[in-house]
Amino acid sequence: MTLNQSNNRRPVWSPVGNSLAFWSDQDGNWEIYVKENATVKEDKGPYLRITNSISEETFPTWSPGAGKIAFVSNRDGNLQIFVLTINEVRIENAFDAKWIPLTSGEGDHYHPAWWGLPQ
Repeated sequence: MTLNQSNNRRPVWSPVGNSLAFWSDQDGNWEIYVKENATVKEDKGPYLRITNSISEETFPTWSPGAGKIAFVSNRDGNLQIFVLTINEVRIENAFDAKWIPLTSGEGDHYHPAWWGLPQ
């Protein structure tokens, strides 16, 4: 799906099926990217980087409504899970978005997953 020389890892489709989130080292360290209007064909981009830090961000997963992405970051020293609200910041401006920590403390937390009951 991606056509570049970078390491692109673990793509996940949005619940709506039109966007793809993945992590990549294409800018020098692991960051979360989204490809809107994604297809299964090889694609040169553009890929929208939604995280921007010196830490590593990995393992993105979409919320059931596709308005949020949970991911893992080592920005506090340990692996912790954070949530970024996509609806409020528009993906293009996500660099200034507030990351909401879901975990804290010692030890590593990773592989976030969303779960909800049908309405």
